[in-house]
Amino acid sequence: MKAMTVLMASAAVAAGVQGQVPQFEMVSPFGDFGRVRGLHLDGVGGVGVAAGFEFTRLRADGTVDVFDLTRGRGNSPVFNTVTDDYVITADVTSATLTRIDLQGRTQAIDPLDPSATLAEPHVSRLGSVVAIEVTPGPGGFFGGVVFRDGQRTQLPGNGVVWPFGFDGADRVLALNGQVGWYEGTTFLPLPPSDSGLVPRASSAAAPNGDAAGADYDSLGRFIGYHYQDGVTHDLVEPSGAEQRRSSTQIRGVTSDGWVVGNVQLDLPSGVFPDLQPTIWVDQQPHSIRDLVVDTFGLTIGNVFEVDDTGQMVVEALGPNGTGGLYLLRPIPTPGTVACVAGLGLLATRRRR
Repeated sequence: MKAMTVLMASAAVAAGVQGQVPQFEMVSPFGDFGRVRGLHLDGVGGVGVAAGFEFTRLRADGTVDVFDLTRGRGNSPVFNTVTDDYVITADVTSATLTRIDLQGRTQAIDPLDPSATLAEPHVSRLGSVVAIEVTPGPGGFFGGVVFRDGQRTQLPGNGVVWPFGFDGADRVLALNGQVGWYEGTTFLPLPPSDSGLVPRASSAAAPNGDAAGADYDSLGRFIGYHYQDGVTHDLVEPSGAEQRRSSTQIRGVTSDGWVVGNVQLDLPSGVFPDLQPTIWVDQQPHSIRDLVVDTFGLTIGNVFEVDDTGQMVVEALGPNGTGGLYLLRPIPTPGTVACVAGLGLLATRRRR
């Protein structure tokens, strides 16, 4: 058993307050990002880093787990949020999925047809996995399948069914002609937005059953929508976007009503000049850059992910183009519930 000591940044985690515009602190949870290929959130305040053939998770309470990815059939972990401690690795070459637990035990997740491949997996808090399955050849299948309790279930639909993830009740958010929820095999489409926009494109799921995404409006712009409490709302574009051809890319949504994404204006030149990382609170846009108390001289560009505690994964670059992936954590306020695991926490991680 090999031990390694790692100095970690703040593990404070704050839950959002609905309707309140947050402020964020910028942290680098594992120090050196030079070997990092991916940064993943577990949905409940933890964060994981893929480096080499290891996947390291810092839990919200400050404890650390290390998973050995060499035991799987791939090394691109999809982070889970279940109490059974495992990650799902996806092999982009052979399109196979493997479950790896802390003891190094593996379990293959395979389609019924050996010639089929799996891609774009998502893991639920209850341990289910949804993925896109592709069977080659004439009459082959291309669509969403759910692996739950050892059973494989095909998501029925008209044409291709493209899954986006789960809510806390294990429902699957997917595209089936338009975006909606699967309760078992029953499809429930989202209603049109305030402006009549029918959600038919990319989307993200919140644990409470809310959803957000983006689609083309009547002017040919890719704009955002927010499905909340049974109603689909249009997301207001950032100032200036309505006068220019914009493209909104939604990265996630929380149960407190925060929607996170990037708004691209015109054509980029230089370091993130026209890319606006944005958080919508009550469907109103706010620049994420304006909400970070200290960026250490870096410019925040893409926001990649948000979990239900409000922490985000962002890309940030300096004037010379160097930088990397960082966490933004909501700063606790008097109306915010915080779980603080420590500042400058010195922890020992073990490979099991």
